[in-house]
Amino acid sequence: MRVAFIMARASSAPIGALKTVYSYASRLGERGHDILLVHPRRPVRHPLGPPTRAAAPIMPADAHPHPWFSAGPRTRSVLVSDPADFLHTLSGPHDPFDVVLATTWQVVPLVAALPAYLGLKALFLQDYESYLRPDGAAREAMEAAMRTGWPIAVGARRLRSIVENVSGAPCALVECAVDSSTFFLRTPIDSAERVLVGFPARREWSKRTGDAITALELAREARPGVVRAWCFGAYDADRLPFWIEHHPGPSDARLRGLYNRSAVFAVPSEYEGFGFPGAEAMACGAALVTTRNHGMESYAEHDRTALLCPPRDPEALAEGVVRLLDDAALRHRLARTAVKEVVQRTMDDAVSDFETWLLTIREASPR
Repeated sequence: MRVAFIMARASSAPIGALKTVYSYASRLGERGHDILLVHPRRPVRHPLGPPTRAAAPIMPADAHPHPWFSAGPRTRSVLVSDPADFLHTLSGPHDPFDVVLATTWQVVPLVAALPAYLGLKALFLQDYESYLRPDGAAREAMEAAMRTGWPIAVGARRLRSIVENVSGAPCALVECAVDSSTFFLRTPIDSAERVLVGFPARREWSKRTGDAITALELAREARPGVVRAWCFGAYDADRLPFWIEHHPGPSDARLRGLYNRSAVFAVPSEYEGFGFPGAEAMACGAALVTTRNHGMESYAEHDRTALLCPPRDPEALAEGVVRLLDDAALRHRLARTAVKEVVQRTMDDAVSDFETWLLTIREASPR
């Protein structure tokens, strides 16, 4: 199978949904498919939606723009000025791609403008939060993407219901999974080395990073000298208190080490698609306290694998952090249950589901 993945941007340090696309592309190549990742030199801006932010510097080379990205010879990654012109040089009426895949709603207009002979157009949608932006512009753009009539797959159950309600057509679900070869338990859950409290620090409005900072300030006041905090992500360092250790773009190995030194990991988001940081922290043995943000409730069950609290409530989040720090038996019980369950669905399972979807839509296409 020959598949072109059309990206909205290039990043030297991807996380979350963007990293999922690269993982799927790489593993599909390992399974014998010919995969092309096409990145625009400038991040794609949808005419109706907010701008697509380029996270970290864009690499200047035309081929293999990502030094962190390791893939076999059947997965090629390129950075081009005009994705449409570039695809024309690789494919034609007699040599189409099996699937031309829009990897975000932002690139749907670009893909829609491509000639039909380039291949079957489809959409892989993971962005749940943009649909709920208060300005409504992204929702209008996303609804237009959902109504293209293309085959659509999503990475979260809540997003599937939205797509099916808007489009009036069935939508495939390819549930995400933690890469357990990268994020795994190394430090025993009851180890005295687990002294940290971590959280993801992200700029997006729905991630509510300010709530995490407030919650940990309250926890520090309640338990002086106990809370040793760290965070990771593209948050502005000057907005963080001095007592929070900030890792703006840690490697997977570094992040795994931080998770494994954490007793507690807190997620303050109002909305999440899947919520990779919480699942990764679980896989590494940290006890999770998170808001009820829809996406993470697929693996975070209150008082069984995590503590859950309402969103937009830093006091409740702080109470969860303090409770886990005070009650080692509870913390260890939640972490032990979570670490077993969160890795039951593997990355290979997710890639197999994604591969099956691509093969199914190819076979169903009238081409």
